[in-house]
Amino acid sequence: MILLFLKFYLLLSFLFCFFLIFEPRNLPLNFILKNSLSVIYLGIGATAFTLTLQLVGQKYVSPTKSALIYNLEPVFATLFAFLLLSEKLNFQQIIGASLILISLFISIPSSFQNKS
Repeated sequence: MILLFLKFYLLLSFLFCFFLIFEPRNLPLNFILKNSLSVIYLGIGATAFTLTLQLVGQKYVSPTKSALIYNLEPVFATLFAFLLLSEKLNFQQIIGASLILISLFISIPSSFQNKS
């Protein structure tokens, strides 16, 4: 757990230095200060907390199931965006989700055959 927080801190520090080098005039401090609660929520709640839960959950699931769940993440994100936010899906997104689902259905039987 400590290693995960260290990873986030080092990545944040590295990216902030990178930003200062390449975009020094575009630092939106005014915007960040006005919306600090939203920025904190996105940083801690939506990123660090969810990734921590994912890593903790992966300890209790087999690597095969973990990979299958992880690969379904973009499909679920698209599905929830369609259902909850009334997003429109274009043809490429439908084909992409279909290809992900087909590849998962192909890999599921082969992963269980290898165990037995």
